[in-house]
Amino acid sequence: MNDKTRKPISPDDPRLTAYALGELEPAAAAEFEARLAHSPDAAQEVEEIRRVANMLAEELRAEPADVLDDRQRQAIEHKLASPGKGKAPASGLMRTLTVWRRPIGIAACLALVVVAGTIVTRPRLSRSRGTA
Repeated sequence: MNDKTRKPISPDDPRLTAYALGELEPAAAAEFEARLAHSPDAAQEVEEIRRVANMLAEELRAEPADVLDDRQRQAIEHKLASPGKGKAPASGLMRTLTVWRRPIGIAACLALVVVAGTIVTRPRLSRSRGTA
């Protein structure tokens, strides 16, 4: 036995859950199992994790599965059969506007900034000319 197998296992060690659920690689599981032999608290934690996992699995198996009724299934099948129904095909103008949407938006914002700047600075200019 080396010092590694005698070192206590932290209760927060994620390998506790991985080992309990059989998710460790065989070599890692064997090494962890050797450490568990010297850590009764950790071994008890593994058993508790397994018990809770089994209880959850049993509860999930006992719970009824959600099932669509005929009306819901038909509505979905109808929607899938006609995916583009109800949408008008894009005209040439709409395709052009879609391509130019960002540049038009930027130009509109710039125009707004210029107009707002003019409105804000015009009173100052008028006052400075009137007092001169």
